[in-house]
Amino acid sequence: MSGGDSALSLGGDASVHEWWVLPASAVRAAALVVLASTGVATAEDYGPDLETHLLLIERYLSGDVETPVRAAVSWGPIWIRSTTRRLLDWCERSPGGVTAARVRTAQGAFLLHTHAVLVSQDTGLALGRTGHEEHVKAALGLLRWFRDRYREGTWPREARGLRPRDFYLALASAELIMARPDTARAVAAESLRSDGHDAQMRLLAGCARETEAVIRGGHRLDKELRDAERYFGEALDDDPALLEARLRLGWVLVRRGRAEEARPLLRTVAETPGDPGRRALAWLFLGKAHEEREDARAAIEAYRRAIEIAPHFQVAHVALAHALEGHAGDEAAREVLVAFFLESSRSWVRDDPWNAYLFGPPEMRLGRPFEALHEKLCER
Repeated sequence: MSGGDSALSLGGDASVHEWWVLPASAVRAAALVVLASTGVATAEDYGPDLETHLLLIERYLSGDVETPVRAAVSWGPIWIRSTTRRLLDWCERSPGGVTAARVRTAQGAFLLHTHAVLVSQDTGLALGRTGHEEHVKAALGLLRWFRDRYREGTWPREARGLRPRDFYLALASAELIMARPDTARAVAAESLRSDGHDAQMRLLAGCARETEAVIRGGHRLDKELRDAERYFGEALDDDPALLEARLRLGWVLVRRGRAEEARPLLRTVAETPGDPGRRALAWLFLGKAHEEREDARAAIEAYRRAIEIAPHFQVAHVALAHALEGHAGDEAAREVLVAFFLESSRSWVRDDPWNAYLFGPPEMRLGRPFEALHEKLCER
């Protein structure tokens, strides 16, 4: 990777572990023999050979997802680096130039590394921080290779159905899902340096910055919210119809004490037909904006509208109870909360719009950008 692309700080220690070819003890013993005989071992000495790696990628692209993903999840950091380096060298040495077949293989390897990040917890083979970062670095290395080919015009005509930007969006949204907003923002920022007018990417970068503000808080809170406000504003400049950017910009403005500016943005989202969760959140945020203006009646009405759209919306029930407490007394507030908690069950967790808010827009949650790439590149 070039120095100019070092937008991420993804360093880390390295270890070797693998069940796919040899037990870990055997790998360590082999490594000791190499070190004893030569005095030095490079990353290229480790991991499955190129032919085995290519077979794994082909199996993945052909629809056999489980076997390649479990293998990739089990690789240690040194194995991830060495297999990626060998694959990139193979792509560069293509005798016929950059062929569609080699681009497809690189894209398949990108999907495999990103898939490993997304499902590592489900497989029971947790990556750990270093393993996670190495898979992200590997995905970025592959992405940058075909991004550079795309820029210089050597991208095969058969491969032009997908842009590098689509891969950046998949990786950034995956990192946001995995609660790594700093990496998500760095990946989005790298894409924006190549393709500045990208409303969706600016929106995702703003979501990541907003999540960083929630996670970190403290004295950096206002700076992070200012950055999120800038990203959301730029997304709206690129696409004025982007309701998610309007919703999130409105909420940031409320949190920054500018409720009057936020109200028209939030009301537009609340009253526009579309995703129910987005509309419920808009009414919730609008209620908070009314409270900031000390308009209790308007706040209560907004919270009730949010609950009508999303009956299992816990935060809206709590906000309504709080507003009623000051306006109509303790008994009115108690009635709202008692009724909600007596009637609700575990199912409310899946239906609560607030639970998913920090993981990005509905269109980007649950790995949807990644799934879109997977459907285009992989056989079923």
